[in-house]
Amino acid sequence: MDIALRQGEVDQIQLWRRSFSEAVSAPTIILGLVWAQIFSHDQKHAAALLSELRAVSVGLSDEAARRQMEWWCDLIAAIGEATADNLEESRRQCELWLKLHDEADLVCRGAILTCLCFIAASERRPDDLAKLSAEASSVNTVANHRYALGWLHSTMIFSEISRGNMQAGTDLLRRARNDDNAQINATPFSANLLDMLELELRYEANQLDGIAARVDDVLDFVRQHGVVDFVFSAFRTAAAIAHRDGDRKGAIELFQEVRVIARECAFPRLDALARLALADLLVLDDAGEANAVLPAQSEPVFQTTHGPYLRALKSLTEARIASRQAKYHLCGRLANAALDHARRSQSSRLEISALLCLAGANAATERSAAAEQRVADAVDIAARSGCYRTLLDERQYLEVLGPVSLPLLDLMPDEREFGGRGIAPGDRPSYAPIATDTVLLTRKELAILHRIKEGLSNRDIAARHRISEDTVKWHVHNIFSKLEVRSRVQAILRAEDMRILE
Repeated sequence: MDIALRQGEVDQIQLWRRSFSEAVSAPTIILGLVWAQIFSHDQKHAAALLSELRAVSVGLSDEAARRQMEWWCDLIAAIGEATADNLEESRRQCELWLKLHDEADLVCRGAILTCLCFIAASERRPDDLAKLSAEASSVNTVANHRYALGWLHSTMIFSEISRGNMQAGTDLLRRARNDDNAQINATPFSANLLDMLELELRYEANQLDGIAARVDDVLDFVRQHGVVDFVFSAFRTAAAIAHRDGDRKGAIELFQEVRVIARECAFPRLDALARLALADLLVLDDAGEANAVLPAQSEPVFQTTHGPYLRALKSLTEARIASRQAKYHLCGRLANAALDHARRSQSSRLEISALLCLAGANAATERSAAAEQRVADAVDIAARSGCYRTLLDERQYLEVLGPVSLPLLDLMPDEREFGGRGIAPGDRPSYAPIATDTVLLTRKELAILHRIKEGLSNRDIAARHRISEDTVKWHVHNIFSKLEVRSRVQAILRAEDMRILE
């Protein structure tokens, strides 16, 4: 049982449970069962088993054994609150545990620290996460706690995805799979966690070959074991894939299933996230129907530590609804509110979406220069962070504006230009020399190369294209890299030799 716990074999423990008599009271067996239950959406049964475990511990005559059982019970209670999405209460209990149980073994301490890391990631507190993760990694490595290491890796990857830093998330995923201490491939639960996160990373990188075949396995896992953030991540990605493939009905049904899971497990935050995502789909056809499913801001979940992010998402959805109702000034105000939060919290995907929503409002109110600048900023952020699908999928909200959005759509890359430029999770980049007939410059890079040929400075190019000077420098760097040159003169000569300026 101890080995199974350390290896994260939750499903195996659930299978063993059937062979145990109801009268079995061995503490180790009860401990394993309650641990499996809190990661299997069965909080009621977990609470009953925990009470039984505490009763057993009281009867222990060995003081050391009794103390050990006490810290295990307190640990399971604290982590159980996290799996039940009561994160503020879980954080309180975890911090109290660290004060009360200094003598606890490293396995327990590593589990508590890992739980605190997950809470920090969920609540979007990257500075706290950075401080906690270093200690958690050291403790779990010394304790040979593979299950906790798998959770820790997943937490760090999820944090980068939440911030929209897909390239960093991809790098962390690669490190996790290669971590000899975590032994991900031999730790079933951890392997499934990483597969779930890889699905979102691959979709966002627009690397879609074979991705649909992996959706069902990921959804089956999160249905049984997913915490709120991971359930929503998996279903949101599955719905995005379905919608991209033309199955809007299937995408809607996936979010409706999330709402069922939220009700069955008493996850109000999951329900709020699902309703916001569902409204974003419905608004493409019927603004009134979208408005009807929106959660009210008076709901308690908006007053939690997740409230600011949920309010920003709601502002963005309401901006889209206002746009469909031709209330463009209201749309602009709401999109700006979402944009402000995105920038404060360093949430790249939300920032991209808010910028493009605001661009649509600007275009509809005849502020074309401002609209074009918003689009340029969104493209720049997407390129820097690797949030390709967020940018590509946002086209649909501009397209419903009709002719007024056409100039903006022309400024956005299509899937061929902006797809697959990120590194596939698990792969390593290739730095082999590029053949002259395979160099591909994006439309923006090609346009800037023409400006370079005209002799324009970075500042002049920025003014001509209504982008920042830093963005120009970034494009010039990419051009030099692709052409394998070090100067503007070399770039023009190489481009002319390759006839890519014709």
